[in-house]
Amino acid sequence: MTARMSNNGGHPKGLYPLFFTEMWERLAFYLMVGILFLYAIDTERGGLGLPMGQAAEVYGTYLAFVYFTPFLGGMIADRFIGYRKAVLIGGILMAAGLFLLGVRSLTTFYGGLTLLCLGNGFFNRRRRRSTRRTANSTANPWKCASPLMTDHTNLAIRDTPQGSRSASFSV
Repeated sequence: MTARMSNNGGHPKGLYPLFFTEMWERLAFYLMVGILFLYAIDTERGGLGLPMGQAAEVYGTYLAFVYFTPFLGGMIADRFIGYRKAVLIGGILMAAGLFLLGVRSLTTFYGGLTLLCLGNGFFNRRRRRSTRRTANSTANPWKCASPLMTDHTNLAIRDTPQGSRSASFSV
């Protein structure tokens, strides 16, 4: 089985949507990790004004479910809906969750976080499987998979104070 190649760079056509959905999902996750607690406790600039203890519980619960839901989402996708539908459902749930978080209300805050966790559960594991399938369908799998898999690693090392521009991992 061979993948359809694009004219720019010889990568499979499906690699570009996979890369941009990965980038979008990581942006949403790290944005939430960075500002969720601050938004929850803020009282002066439009935050929710939650007590520190309650904000810490919400933050910890959100992180726990972000890492736990891909297990359940993977089981549901494998047994019932398939990985393509799982990616679509996950993306829609994540987008709806982000839009709900844009409305300042405690109800939409919890609803948005719930949708983000559920969307991540359907989305995360399926996207990685799609990347492996795209990589396995080409003659040289690392040629198509390495840009997607190593970009985050290279950026993380390069952006640390100890890192240098030449440091990188190989997958």
